[in-house]
Amino acid sequence: MKECTMKTWMTALSLIFCPLTFLYLVIYPLIIPESQNVIWAGFVSMPIYFIVGAKKEDFHRFFYSMLAGFFWAYLFLRGGGWVSGLLGWSVSPSMTSNLWIFVICAPFLLLHLVWVANSSWLNVCPMMFGTVATTFGTGGQRPFGLATALVMGMLVALVTVEITNVVVGKPTLAQPAQKKV
Repeated sequence: MKECTMKTWMTALSLIFCPLTFLYLVIYPLIIPESQNVIWAGFVSMPIYFIVGAKKEDFHRFFYSMLAGFFWAYLFLRGGGWVSGLLGWSVSPSMTSNLWIFVICAPFLLLHLVWVANSSWLNVCPMMFGTVATTFGTGGQRPFGLATALVMGMLVALVTVEITNVVVGKPTLAQPAQKKV
């Protein structure tokens, strides 16, 4: 496979990224109804996918980690209400949610991150966190639009990197020797 400098690769990546992002911005509103629109969420998953590596063979790990992020987000968002309704507590909603997170979610999240994530496809913690954050940002509303935006953002990053690698090759990480003055 061809190799190029990081400067050449980043230049090509930028030139390829812009039209692909434009396509995302055009296509997303055509497939997502206005009531589900959270187009901005794609700009959360794009940098996560870029920064973590954007390899096509890892896409499934990002996708499943996104689903795990939805699970955790809805567990955090809805759990306090479940506990309050189940036990008939008359404690403030924020206190009930805090207790829910401390007593139930934190131990299970720790269990997931320490044992399950290391041995499964659910191991891209930045993607899980990005999904939790965007789900919180929408108040748990519009899950279809949110999932679509996150997946499309990852796809834009993946396709950008793959096309860039085909056009200019993979970047070399070695830096040229500095001239002595």
